[in-house]
Amino acid sequence: DWDHFVSAFGDEFYDPNKVANALLALESSEYFQNGRSIDQYIDSFKVLWYKSKYPDGHHLVMKFCRGLNLRLNRRLGTITTGHP
Repeated sequence: DWDHFVSAFGDEFYDPNKVANALLALESSEYFQNGRSIDQYIDSFKVLWYKSKYPDGHHLVMKFCRGLNLRLNRRLGTITTGHP
């Protein structure tokens, strides 16, 4: 029946540990922008954030900035407008 199919399909093709895996990726010290464009990094980070159910706020911003390319991260640190 349909419900059985949906359940079997989900078991086969979906990650049962998606929340834990996304949290591990965000918490790791190895999640970086690397050679990706900033748009690709933002999209990837948003997907991990959504999957991990991580709360938004200061810690999330710090995780995002930590993974940026060093040059871009330094430039963000020099921005003075828009800061409280």
